[in-house]
Amino acid sequence: AHTHTHTAPSEEEDDVSSGGEREKRKKTKEPAKKKVKAEKKSEGEEGGGEWNGKEWIWHMEDNVQLQVSKWKGKVYVDVRHLWEGKPTKKGIHIPVEVFKKLQHWGKLDEAVQKLQ
Repeated sequence: AHTHTHTAPSEEEDDVSSGGEREKRKKTKEPAKKKVKAEKKSEGEEGGGEWNGKEWIWHMEDNVQLQVSKWKGKVYVDVRHLWEGKPTKKGIHIPVEVFKKLQHWGKLDEAVQKLQ
């Protein structure tokens, strides 16, 4: 019985140079990039930012960035200090459930008032 083995086409192709020697060249096949139009929301106290196709990013005032993204299948909120418009290591990366608890914490005003 004759067995036939199928091999995938090579990513290289032979090219004969002007001197008759064969050279190997990689095929340059770049996938078409999808352009995703960012959805912009108005800036302000209620929020803002934009969706870039994979995450929501809001550059807030006072050099702070809030980012909502997915990592290892879970949604996280990342709040970072910005330096020259770029996020730094200074900040916090927390699950969205924890962030929601922070949003609804009713003692923030009281705590701030006690410190003033």
